[in-house]
This record gives sequence, structure tokens and C-alpha cells, in this order.
Amino acid sequence: GAGPAEKAREYERWMAEKLTPDLRAAEARRVQVERDLEAYRALRANLKVLQGQALTELDLLADLGADVHCSAHVPDARRVYVLVGLGFHVQCTVPEAVEVCGARIALLEARMQQCTREMAKIKAYIQIVLQGIRELHGLG
Repeated sequence: GAGPAEKAREYERWMAEKLTPDLRAAEARRVQVERDLEAYRALRANLKVLQGQALTELDLLADLGADVHCSAHVPDARRVYVLVGLGFHVQCTVPEAVEVCGARIALLEARMQQCTREMAKIKAYIQIVLQGIRELHGLG
């Protein structure tokens, strides 16, 4: 069988090739979910302002991405399109859009918790592997 040094190298390789990339991917997913969550919270807040002021049309600065913005005129602000997932946008009234945002926020909060649990699990595996490596090197 393989000696302790060879076993330690196998664990180190597994950690480098599997656990560390898995942790990075989980962290990236969590960052994206966090961005989406903040966007829906901001949208809901803006929709509530729109709802409270009962505006039927408005002028705004639209974010096109990459720090590029343009002026936009919305002739009928009574109906809006909201991304509901999988690339689908749904046209709804402002009160309906507030509800949709609430549902998406709840879903994204659950995903955040799931990502956090996944990251904790991977970090625990990493700690176990590190402890095993230390023990194989006789440092444990």
C-alpha cells in the first residue's frame, strides 16, 4: 500500500482539484444570489414608491450595464415587466409586481441559506482533510 507521505499527497491533490474549486464555485453562486437578492429588494422598494405616488408615467435613468445609462420615458407605468426566472418576464400591475418581488426575495433568501450551508459543509471537509494530512505527516 501507499505510505503516509503518498496518502498525504493524494489528500492534498483531492483538496486542490475537488474541494477548493467546489468552494470557489459555491462562493460564486452565493455572490450571484446576493446580487439578485439586492436587485429584487431595490426593485420592490422602487415599485412601492411608484405605487404610493400613483404615477401613470415617468422619466427615469435606465442602467444598460457596464456603467452605461440612458434616459427613458415610460408612457404607461401602470404595468411593468418583472423577471420571474429562467429568462421569463411577466407583465403585471405594480401591486402584482410588488408581490412577485416578495416571492422572488423569499426564494433567493432560501437559496442564500442553501449556499451558506453548502459552503460550510465544504469548509468542514477541508478542515477534516487538513487534519488528516497533518496526522499523516506526524504533526497531528
